Amino acid sequence: MGKFRFESLLKIREATRDEIKSAFLDVENQRRKASDELAKLNQEIVNEREISRRSRKNAEILKDDLRLSQERRDKLSVKRKQALTILESLDEELEKKRQELNAAIKEVKILQNLRDKTEEREIEEAKRLTTKAIDELTSQQKAYELHQMEDEKEE
Repeated sequence: MGKFRFESLLKIREATRDEIKSAFLDVENQRRKASDELAKLNQEIVNEREISRRSRKNAEILKDDLRLSQERRDKLSVKRKQALTILESLDEELEKKRQELNAAIKEVKILQNLRDKTEEREIEEAKRLTTKAIDELTSQQKAYELHQMEDEKEE
């Protein structure tokens, strides 16, 4: 009965570990996407600045073009700040999920080690009982043989 409960507990812990691992991988994937988005925004800002520099060198810049260019850079900067905030929160969540996953993995390993040690003890106990039974049978056989020899001498 104890073994049944132990195996059930191990299966529950393994399922929990797998769920936590899945949640960790989801957050890691979200973080990767947010990081890619931030890199894309950074590249867009660099491109916008480069376009603005080239247009200043080649010709006279119209006031409206300059204003539009600045508005685009401002919008990109706001998006960049938002992406940074999201990335930072995902980093925190990822670290939390990593710690949860490590704890779940540790629990499963402890239970697996406990199961292995229990099985080893059961095997050793079975060997000990078998050896004891063999020794007992051997001593009974010797006692029987001695008894037989005594009976033969008496006759």
